[in-house]
Amino acid sequence: MNTARTCVGLRRAGWDVQLAYSSRGAQDGYTCDELPAELRAAGVPLHDIPEMRWQLHAVRDSRACWSLARLVKRLRPALVHTHTSKAGALGRIVANLCGVPHVVHSAHGWSYYGAKGRLGRTAFVAAERALALGTDWIVAVSQDVRDSGVSCAIANRERYRIIRSPIDIGRFEQPRRDGRLRRELGIAPERRVVGTLARAARAKAPEVFLAVAERVVRLQPDVLFLFAGAGEEWHWLQNEVSRRGLKDHVLLLGHRDDAPEVLAAMNVFLLTSAWEGLPSALVEAAAAKVPIVTTAVSGVRDILEHDVSALIFPVGDVPALADGVVRLLSEPNHATALAARARCGLQVGFEPRVVVDEHARLYRDMGLLPVRKGLDTEPSALAESVG
Repeated sequence: MNTARTCVGLRRAGWDVQLAYSSRGAQDGYTCDELPAELRAAGVPLHDIPEMRWQLHAVRDSRACWSLARLVKRLRPALVHTHTSKAGALGRIVANLCGVPHVVHSAHGWSYYGAKGRLGRTAFVAAERALALGTDWIVAVSQDVRDSGVSCAIANRERYRIIRSPIDIGRFEQPRRDGRLRRELGIAPERRVVGTLARAARAKAPEVFLAVAERVVRLQPDVLFLFAGAGEEWHWLQNEVSRRGLKDHVLLLGHRDDAPEVLAAMNVFLLTSAWEGLPSALVEAAAAKVPIVTTAVSGVRDILEHDVSALIFPVGDVPALADGVVRLLSEPNHATALAARARCGLQVGFEPRVVVDEHARLYRDMGLLPVRKGLDTEPSALAESVG
């Protein structure tokens, strides 16, 4: 979604940008139909590479590379800009083999985040180093992502640029407070709600979210937990809510397009992620002035400070996270103060226009310029790749 927003902004700014994606590749099962409507309205050409999936698979990956190579040969882009680990690998390999003049990769996180065991991490780090050799610039979404890459010798610090993910902060600053979502879900106005916006995926640690819910409702049975998001762990999440006897205390909303309304229904926002690059949901919660309890994943320090603008605890520390939730529910004045400081601390760098300008500046630094509309086959065209 962030990549789509950037493509729209670049297209409107006069850049000939085209998007290669996989309608079957997302971990959370989203398809082309769930890409923003404005992507097509802005005239961004889309190229579906259905063989490109997030799982490692020698045959499918080879087919995806072949499809990408044919696309690159046809478009003859001056720049290939990749996103996500899988598309970042396949896209950069193809771009280098096809002689694309410029290659940029946006690191929203690293492939070795969440790797199992030392051997797995070592293998992924080695792969990232190899891919970086054929990459002109690496765009990191947070200081932590950049610093992690530098510490693992994935390119020198000088080859990194920090560019945030585009988030329309104004959309969250004045959400509707008429209780529409609470009425829709049958939640009493006085009932306290703890919620999250997250993919139902291993990176988001939904098992920790449920464990925190268990501890909190034992102390305060009236608290309701909301989980808004879909993903490959969705069915596990549904079964686990039943198995743990949490049906009266945890409400699973699935994928939602009305994030401001969902946030407006919450008293506390809870993020239990095991790893991130920079959690966009935390930026949205801060913009909506919802008090935050979160794990100390990558990117959090870019926007929040413990007990100043949020409560931040170690990854997987269920007792601490639960205590933090109870504290904010029990101390509404302190919670409100934290939320206000979190909003004040948000940087202008998340605004979509700023993100687009930063990308355009990077492209200009490589000697590229926008093209007039209609020159889709000119060599100065850009090709974006996202899995």
